[in-house]
Amino acid sequence: IAVLKNDAIYGSIENISELTPKVLGRLKHYFMTYKLDPDKEGNHVNITATYDRDEAYEVIRTSFKDYEESFGNK
Repeated sequence: IAVLKNDAIYGSIENISELTPKVLGRLKHYFMTYKLDPDKEGNHVNITATYDRDEAYEVIRTSFKDYEESFGNK
């Protein structure tokens, strides 16, 4: 999750662990429901973990590396 640097409400947040449980719950609910198709049965999403800033950056670095290995430095 990214936040605008000077956002009036969340601009001072630097790690997901700084969110209140209520805000974190709302975010989880959003990500579990925003792509649900009301015409389909069995839509199901699980959020099994919440990662902090350092882990998010590691995922981004690894993704860049995987992309470069697959497609070159485009």
